[in-house]
Amino acid sequence: MPLEVTETSLPGYVRVVFDGAPELGPLIRAFDRLQRSSQAWTSRCVLLDRRAMGPLPNLTVQALVGDQIASCLSHLRRIASLVGVGERTDHSETIARRRGVNLRVFENEEEAVHWLLAAGPGTAPA
Repeated sequence: MPLEVTETSLPGYVRVVFDGAPELGPLIRAFDRLQRSSQAWTSRCVLLDRRAMGPLPNLTVQALVGDQIASCLSHLRRIASLVGVGERTDHSETIARRRGVNLRVFENEEEAVHWLLAAGPGTAPA
């Protein structure tokens, strides 16, 4: 199934849902598109909902996803990545944080949203 990415603007953050196979090529292209579209967002916080995608296949792909997030979304204030229960490895989070990006991985949506909104207004400077 091809990877589909849906963006929805919500109060305080943007929700991005990934649905489809967790293959590296489509993921890289999706993050490249997000880099461009996120420039127009009024919010500087994003929830990357990867639960429908399933787990990333291995540590190499997890590291590359962390690197892509750091490369493409470093202009955002907070990035919450939501994965399925038991899928959290912290590998992509570690890579992105080493590159100075404020990424956290969650298995619970309520906790992810709370963390995003705790930053205060997630809007771009005027």
